Amino acid sequence: MRDMKALINRLGLKAKEAATGTIYVEHNGKKVRVANHEPNFAMTKFRGDADLEIYTHDVEGSEINDKYDVVKMIAEFFEIEIKGTLKSILTKASNRKIAERNRLAELAKANKKEQEAIKEAKEERLNNLADFVAENKEELEAILADAEAYGDFGSNGAKRRKRRRNYFKNEVLKRFNVELELSDYKEL
Repeated sequence: MRDMKALINRLGLKAKEAATGTIYVEHNGKKVRVANHEPNFAMTKFRGDADLEIYTHDVEGSEINDKYDVVKMIAEFFEIEIKGTLKSILTKASNRKIAERNRLAELAKANKKEQEAIKEAKEERLNNLADFVAENKEELEAILADAEAYGDFGSNGAKRRKRRRNYFKNEVLKRFNVELELSDYKEL
């Protein structure tokens, strides 16, 4: 909050900081309150209501306005032109935010391509296994029945499912030399 207070003071305003970290700014009879928490309503009799309340964090504690956003909002509210080094500081901060947003968008795009490639590979693998499953349906049903019986020896649901999956996969691999997951078999 001290950095924010220094930036607000660069606007030519006098910012006061409370013990809670809240910053109060008054100019031309208007008041602004900047905080990361709800106001103490018992204190309004001493300081009065604010015309604008700016929160730096939301209820969950995530940052919603950084110090540069707050300075821009205050300047806009009081109709003060931002000049000089303060303007360059705010421009650099905005450029960093834009660059970060672009980087995240590129990562999302790359992630989406990877997911599509994985999905296509799975569809291709399932298409290749479809004929195998159709030809050996009776034997695979028998293996599945054995896997169900073997899985029932597990002490809880997760262990039963794991035993069932492993038994089915290993038996198919042993008999046919083909890797077939139980989930893929059920999907086919």
